[in-house]
Amino acid sequence: MKENNNDITHAFEQALNMQGYGFQHRVISEIKKFYDEGKCQWWPYVNEFPVDIQGASTRIDSILRYAHKDIYAIMETKRVNPTHSNWCFSYKPASNHHLSNKFYVEGLTLFSNCLTSIIKDIWGSDNIYTIAVEAKSKGNGDSCGKGRGVIEESVTQLCRGLNGIIEYFKKTPGSISTYPMFVLPILCTTANLWVTDVKMDDANLNDGMIKLSNQQVKKVNWLHYHYPQSPGLKHSVRPRCIQQDMRNKIYDEYIRDIIIMNPEGLQDFFCDRNWQDIF
Repeated sequence: MKENNNDITHAFEQALNMQGYGFQHRVISEIKKFYDEGKCQWWPYVNEFPVDIQGASTRIDSILRYAHKDIYAIMETKRVNPTHSNWCFSYKPASNHHLSNKFYVEGLTLFSNCLTSIIKDIWGSDNIYTIAVEAKSKGNGDSCGKGRGVIEESVTQLCRGLNGIIEYFKKTPGSISTYPMFVLPILCTTANLWVTDVKMDDANLNDGMIKLSNQQVKKVNWLHYHYPQSPGLKHSVRPRCIQQDMRNKIYDEYIRDIIIMNPEGLQDFFCDRNWQDIF
């Protein structure tokens, strides 16, 4: 049976939307508009940049650069299945509160003429979340779209890009003009973002259940998320400080701080912060 043009058009549209190409480039266009209008100093630097990490190859959706400094943001974009378009974040009890309420970025510096990785805390916050789950929504879903596990998959991909770009800079040190340099990982999604301050150790001891009221859940447009990446995602650059205490080591080498936002958070995050005083 010969397909008509309407069938092809619809299938083409679905394929593009499923892959999220339109969302990716619309987000980058919006950031470029902020830069062109003088609202922010972050600008699109390169798209679809290929990197390798531990034998696995991937591409970073977009790399942004702050002014003309060696400060970069790697950005992954995720258009979600409307059936699971609510991303929800909470806390679990921290084993080391001094480190758990700070937002860190990873970077590179020279120490005794050797390239080393460093961690810099750029601001403190009492709202750094450690648990992420997808919640069902009432929208009509994509027929082949994913639901559960999308946050984990997306953040893992972002960490793969983060470690891959650090590995790239290790292999091409001439691309860095000044040290230290830093890389900020950002995930931009079409999902609604919800948070609660209720901690997991508030669960009922007998049945393990958490109870939430409407007053304990609020909608945000961007948030901080601590993600414990696996050793299989790590780059090979030696840390500036080798931690012996496991409570410190997990923050220095494994937990990575992710900014998760939706389009409503773009201007707030990129334009309304005093970035020149942060780095």
